[in-house]
Amino acid sequence: MPGVALCVTNLVTRHPAVSAASIASVNLLAPGRAVLGIGVGHSGTRNLGAPSPVFLAASHPRSLRAAGATAGGAFINFGLGADDVRASESTVLEAARAAGRDADDVEIWQIACLDCHEDGDAARRKIGAILAFVSAYIMGGGDLARRGVPPEHRAPLAELRRRYSTRPGDADAALVAELGLFDYLSRRLAVCGTPDECLAQARAARAAGVRRLFTVSLATDPVRTVRLFGERVLPLLRS
Repeated sequence: MPGVALCVTNLVTRHPAVSAASIASVNLLAPGRAVLGIGVGHSGTRNLGAPSPVFLAASHPRSLRAAGATAGGAFINFGLGADDVRASESTVLEAARAAGRDADDVEIWQIACLDCHEDGDAARRKIGAILAFVSAYIMGGGDLARRGVPPEHRAPLAELRRRYSTRPGDADAALVAELGLFDYLSRRLAVCGTPDECLAQARAARAAGVRRLFTVSLATDPVRTVRLFGERVLPLLRS
């Protein structure tokens, strides 16, 4: 039977383990027929050193400092309150200055979980799933006080991290509610509810110091969320 071959990949721009895993997947579909072609490369390696700007997604101090020292910008996932914005952005900018960079050259975006829906309760029920996922890695397993978590939420957040799923779903949303964390996490990490509610929350984030907002979503209706936010929230924010 004819073989299925890749000709050619290189081991400079693509890690050998990635190439091996990819050809192994092909071999599952065509057992005994897959062939991996390897060479020194031409177009892929020729373009090294001329990439697009690289931004670093960061939530912990070490990654925030790395963004400030080396990246073109940062997507920060730490919180939308004034204290959270100040703490996360100052870490990035101090690292930029320590590295001899102009702090203005580091473009900072703050991340918010988004669900915009005419039915605000439906949006709030759904967004709990991504709140569990996002807060578990933002808060991490370290010192929750240093992550700006009030004392009353530290034990519930530790329990959330122990029990949440890495594939957000209804069980995670229920867990956020069970542990009494929804109000705190949604206020810190999300823009959700009706378009009017989302507008008020986005304005509050701007007042807290957020200059650029980057949204992530497992929305009730993803297409509708984008349309509502684009048509009924963004124009009023810009005005």
